[in-house]
Amino acid sequence: CLALGYRCYVYDMGSRDKTRGVPRSIWYGLEWIRFALTVFWARSEEEIPSSVLLRGSNVAKFWRDQVCEFKVEKSTRKRIRYYRDYYQSCGARKVQLFGVHGRLTKMDGVKSFYTDIARDHVDQD
Repeated sequence: CLALGYRCYVYDMGSRDKTRGVPRSIWYGLEWIRFALTVFWARSEEEIPSSVLLRGSNVAKFWRDQVCEFKVEKSTRKRIRYYRDYYQSCGARKVQLFGVHGRLTKMDGVKSFYTDIARDHVDQD
């Protein structure tokens, strides 16, 4: 879906920064994935962001170094680049990957509570 230009949402109701309330998987992980896919699928250098701010720090150069061919395994690069043609042919201009998280609750960190919910859900199927 991402390679065809559709919006994709990742839901994370797990652990999070207690002061900001946003899971690290969203404020860091999804930003990294969006950046890496943009690098692999970009038509030109101009499409790759020169600035990516995370909590006040520009991480674009560091991330660009991490995406370079020596840091990402060849087989992984090949799998990701497979979708580049789809991304480019459908006219997508931006990887539309978004994170969704819930509010902080009193049950955050109570694993047994969420385990019970998951078991109840499985038992319904």
